[in-house]
Amino acid sequence: MGRVVNKSGEVLPEPRGIDYEPLCIQLIPPGEREGYRQHALPALRQTGLLKGPDDWKSYLGSLRQMPSEHRAAYTRFSVPALARAGALSRPDDWSAHAKCYGEGMDAIPEEHRFEYACLAMPMLMDAGLLRNTGDWRYYRGSLEAIPARHRRNYVLNTMSALIRSGAVKTMEDWRNYDESRELAPLDQRENFSEHVLPALALAGKIKKTGDWKAHARGYLEGIVLVPPERRTIYTWHALPALIAAGRLKGGGDWMVHAINYSESLRLIPEEHRTEYTERALPAYAAGDAFSWEDVSEQLRIIGDYAKKFGNLFFIWKTGFDNLGKLREPETEGRHLKFGKSGSQLHVLDGQMSGIIIRTITETAYKAWEKAAEAGIPCEEILRYPRGHNKAGAYRMKRLGEGRFIVACLFGGQSLPEFFLNPENGKYALEVDKQKEDIRKAMAAKGIIHGHADDENHVVKVVDGRPEVRLIDFDEAQTTTPGAGG
Repeated sequence: MGRVVNKSGEVLPEPRGIDYEPLCIQLIPPGEREGYRQHALPALRQTGLLKGPDDWKSYLGSLRQMPSEHRAAYTRFSVPALARAGALSRPDDWSAHAKCYGEGMDAIPEEHRFEYACLAMPMLMDAGLLRNTGDWRYYRGSLEAIPARHRRNYVLNTMSALIRSGAVKTMEDWRNYDESRELAPLDQRENFSEHVLPALALAGKIKKTGDWKAHARGYLEGIVLVPPERRTIYTWHALPALIAAGRLKGGGDWMVHAINYSESLRLIPEEHRTEYTERALPAYAAGDAFSWEDVSEQLRIIGDYAKKFGNLFFIWKTGFDNLGKLREPETEGRHLKFGKSGSQLHVLDGQMSGIIIRTITETAYKAWEKAAEAGIPCEEILRYPRGHNKAGAYRMKRLGEGRFIVACLFGGQSLPEFFLNPENGKYALEVDKQKEDIRKAMAAKGIIHGHADDENHVVKVVDGRPEVRLIDFDEAQTTTPGAGG
């Protein structure tokens, strides 16, 4: 069988008795035999369980207890874990565990079985949760109670979090988990078990038997106060974030959070509520200054900016990126972050709202400037006002390392957002014409934008006519006139 060492680096002796390798190999599907020789058999010998012929007979007997497609993974991953857990101390243990393993594996969707075998089963065995056939029977029943599409997450994510947190140490803990899961509303049962219970465990909120059902009842009381169409996303994103931030301190908090979340939704247009729940609210909840009163005030301020500029993605994203930092439109402006790929971008709030600060390369700026000077409809670069010593010059500043910061004006809705409104369909031909005019003008001047897609064309309707501009020149460059781009 070749040279095999244990964890201490000591070479293990060949097992006494006849050579059992050919007998093992015959039980393995042909396509898996090479991997079995290289990985499974050495892992099996490293357990120290194979001291003589009787040990090998017990092992071979166990292989015959399960379908052939599970044998290699069982040998490589589960047998060492069972050995570490002291679960193979008697000859009969081999066959008993193998039979239960094969039955349990049949409950897992086929496409997840290898991942399950190499990750989930050793984890459960090392945790001491699969020591005897009774444990296996309970485990199989637990799996079968969960829809097949959720079983992978149940074992790899939910059970992993519960075990790591120390919330599940015994079969009694496991039963408590199952009972609490059954208390959740049927339509949210898997979401509760996959997202909320692990968050509670990792936050140290499950320390005694009564905690399981108490939290399940609290969740049940709160979730019915959330609009039905928002319950899943609230359970997936908002609740785990609130729990992780330590904002669930008592049983009544479940209802408090549900009520305040539902009320906050009324301040947000329907099309922006998903981003609020998935990203903005969890990020703000993690901060020190979080309170639902502040959330409502910040959402009201975003609404004031939306009244000024329109109910636009750009406005709500800026607000969501800066929850807790927004000030009223009539206050003095300051820089706010705006998350995007590519170049760095800041926006200004207060009295300077509508101004964008871009940081781009010198090459990109020169191309942008050339387009502006040529009268091509593009993102408008601000100029210094009359009376300034740079009056009429573009408001830009050279930084080190070939970079520029440039002040420009917010140009309007992106085309995809603009055409979400069916009423704007009447402008489609005019918008397409203006886009094509921009493309031709850029090509004629030898300017390549780099990513002139619909997201980087914005539009405003002025006096009943759409006005299209090309924005975001962070990848732009100049080339020979007529090259296009």
